[in-house]
Amino acid sequence: MKDENKSKKQLIGELDRLRQRHTQLETDSKGVAAALSESEKRYRRITEAITDYIFTVKVADGHPAETHHGPTCEAVTGYTAEEFNADPFLWIRMVPAEDQDIIRAQASEALSGHDPEPIEHRIIRKDGQIRWVSNSLVPTSDGQGNLVSYDGLLRDITNRKIAEETLRESEERYRHLVETMNEGLAMADQDYVFTFVNERLCEMLGYSREEMLGRHIVELVHEDYKDFMQDQVARRQRGEARSYEIDWRAKDGQRVYTLISPKGFYDANGQLTGSLGVLTDITDRKRAEEALQKAHAELELRVQERTAELLQTNEQLKREIEDRKRIEQELRESETRYRLLINNMPSIVYRGYKDWSVDFMDEKVRSLTGYSMEEFNSRKKKWSEVIIGSDLETAKKAFIQALKTNKSYVREYRIETKGGEILWIQERGQIVCDKDGEIEYVSGVFFDVTERKQLQKAIVQREKLNTLGAIAAEVAHEIRNPLVSLGGFARRLQKKFPDMTECDVILQQSQRLEKILSRIRNYLHPVEIHPQECSVNSIITDSVGLLSPETEIRGLRCQLNLNPDLSDVYTDPDILTQIFVNLILNAAEAMDNGGVLSIRTFESEQDLYIEFKNPSSEPAVKHPELLFMPFAEGGESIGLPLCYRLLRNMGGLLSYASEIDHMVFTVSLPKSVRRDLQ
Repeated sequence: MKDENKSKKQLIGELDRLRQRHTQLETDSKGVAAALSESEKRYRRITEAITDYIFTVKVADGHPAETHHGPTCEAVTGYTAEEFNADPFLWIRMVPAEDQDIIRAQASEALSGHDPEPIEHRIIRKDGQIRWVSNSLVPTSDGQGNLVSYDGLLRDITNRKIAEETLRESEERYRHLVETMNEGLAMADQDYVFTFVNERLCEMLGYSREEMLGRHIVELVHEDYKDFMQDQVARRQRGEARSYEIDWRAKDGQRVYTLISPKGFYDANGQLTGSLGVLTDITDRKRAEEALQKAHAELELRVQERTAELLQTNEQLKREIEDRKRIEQELRESETRYRLLINNMPSIVYRGYKDWSVDFMDEKVRSLTGYSMEEFNSRKKKWSEVIIGSDLETAKKAFIQALKTNKSYVREYRIETKGGEILWIQERGQIVCDKDGEIEYVSGVFFDVTERKQLQKAIVQREKLNTLGAIAAEVAHEIRNPLVSLGGFARRLQKKFPDMTECDVILQQSQRLEKILSRIRNYLHPVEIHPQECSVNSIITDSVGLLSPETEIRGLRCQLNLNPDLSDVYTDPDILTQIFVNLILNAAEAMDNGGVLSIRTFESEQDLYIEFKNPSSEPAVKHPELLFMPFAEGGESIGLPLCYRLLRNMGGLLSYASEIDHMVFTVSLPKSVRRDLQ
């Protein structure tokens, strides 16, 4: 029994020792793993920093027999040593075809027992990158002088190549700038000996560049300025730098006048190490001044000889000067008034040319079209490019007609702004021709008449509705009574003569006339409106979503171009939804085979606009106003006439326009809060 208990205790003790050993091993393994992870990180950093590697080519019988690539080859080429060993031709394939000849030439040089010069060439890394490398070979011979191998050092020099190319381009740009500048440029060392001159300075003085380099500046300065130049040299050594005039003696002996702008270069101790000067040739100006001085001297002589004549001439000159000053002052005042007038006119003044290019006088054109004055004046934009295509021909006809008469014209057409807004423009122009009758330019002004056009349409619609209301009321009153009598007599005849089919026709047509009269009466009846602040963009989005099942069936796609900054409007959202739904359905009916309906929103200072534009194979409507009349046959909804009437009651407007292969319906709503709509 004691032996059994002792055995159990021994087992328990052994188990405890095993557990402690296991714990110790786990702790040690974690430390080893952490050290291994850190070692791998250091290895990766070292590998990524490696830019070169060594390879060895063993030679047998004068030919390469075996190549060994060092372990760092992967950092440079992306390929491992094992990959190179598995594919003996990988190394040469890694070199672009146009660089392979210099590789082979270098290897041939080493195989022939010579010490080849290092070369530079490109390689294609495994990841596809093109890298530049420096390739240096060192041959190794045995005791008998036989080549047994050569070692190669491949170093990545891509960054250096990029820096060299950047430096070359920079130097090329600097050289081009220096050699093409209109001023002379010279650089000198601390002793004022020329170290650089550009071509322009050589032209100014008549010397070649070789004749000037290495010579002291004072040697080429004109005799009258040698002491002055020595003083300037002393000033530069003291750190002073200011522009001054100095004369030079050219190679042909001519005197060259220049204005020089100097710049000194100094070391950390403030000692002059060199200087640079930019020389502007002012010879023509100086000679003009000398000529003026000579003329002045001659004038003084004449004054002495002819005092009386000079006094009279002087008085006349004073009067001329006063007149000139007065004219100049009047001209400045006139220009100021003209500029003030141009800037404050509501119109935009322009000068136009035969190719439709224009010059504008101020930036008001940007607020009208969205394009800057510079875009038009630099000929990047022509006026014909902003005119709506269908209106361009009308504008041309007005111009041609003006040429046949008094060469002045007034024409109205639509333009599309940079932001896509359609505006009505009134242009007043006067054509100016030369003595041969050829057009030189057109002087004119542009007016934005969009609001006026909208107001005219609204007035016309209001008058049409008023007239239609009066006529409809009179017609309904005058027709309904005889129509009732006609129907009554027809029913009596039908009872008396049941087989008479003419009675059925009379009754059917009477009922049809009754429906038409009801439709006209309902069309003119006021609509009850419940206005509130609402977002037009949201209503359009909801309307498109509401009709999506039907539009998908018809193959119609709605393309929305909604202005995100569109103002809210105070109107009835339910009625506006009904209008948008009717217009979308109207577009769907016009596109039998489906297509794209473009819906766009934009605004002016007074109104919001919603444009519905869809392709149409039908010819343009000759009388658009009939689209909005309530006399067509239909179901419960009368489509466009209904939209027309609803918008009219909300203070808005529905208009139609035709473009090439497209029909466009535009809804306009006033932006101002209209709380009197109810």
